[in-house]
Amino acid sequence: HPTQAAVDFWVVPLVLSFCFPLQVMLLVSEKSQHMREVMTMSGMRRAAFWLINWLYGYFLFLCQLLVVLAVGFGNGHRIFVFHDSGLVLLFYVIFGMAITSFACFFSTLFNNKTVAGIVACCFSFLVGLYGIILGETLVSGSQLNSDKTRAASLVPIWGAMIAQRIIGDAAPTFDGTGGHVLGLGNIGADSTTPVGSLLGMLVLDFVLYTLLC
Repeated sequence: HPTQAAVDFWVVPLVLSFCFPLQVMLLVSEKSQHMREVMTMSGMRRAAFWLINWLYGYFLFLCQLLVVLAVGFGNGHRIFVFHDSGLVLLFYVIFGMAITSFACFFSTLFNNKTVAGIVACCFSFLVGLYGIILGETLVSGSQLNSDKTRAASLVPIWGAMIAQRIIGDAAPTFDGTGGHVLGLGNIGADSTTPVGSLLGMLVLDFVLYTLLC
C-alpha cells in the first residue's frame, strides 16, 4: 500500500506547507510596495502589522488543515484513527504556528516578490524531500534524542517530518496487526517515541522566528 505509507510518513507535512510560498510572496509584495511604511505613517505599529499577517497566514494553514483532517479521518488513514486524535491535532496545530512564523522570518530575506516565490517554492520542495530521508535515517538509527535531531528541528518542516515518521512507524501494519498507540502520556523524551520533544522544538521555532521578524 504505497499510498497509505506515503500518507503515514511524509505527505501530510508536505501538503500543510503548500501555503508557505504564498505567505512569503504576499509579505514580500507588501514590502516592495512600501505598504509597511504607509501603515506606520498612518499610525499602525510594527507589531500590529506582523500580528495581522501572522493571523492571516495561520488562517490559511488552518483551512488546509481542515481539509487534510476531513480526508484523513474520512478515509480512515492509520495515523489519524489509530493514535490519540488530540495528539495528532496538537501536532499539526503547533506545526502550523511554527511554519507561519518561519514564513514571516523568511520573507524578511527578500525584496523581490518573484524571487521570493521561486526560492520559497524550491525551499519547501527540496527541504521537504530531504526531510523524508532525514526522518527515516534518524528513526532507523535510533538518533531521535540526539543533538542532530534537535538541530534539524530548527527548520519546522524537518521537525514535522521527523515527528510524522515516528507517528507513522507507531501505527499498525497494513494487515491491522502490531502498532503502538501514541497519546500525550507516552511521547516524552525518555520514551522510544519522543514526539513530545519535537513538539517542544516546534514551539521553540514559533517563538524564535516570531522574535526574528
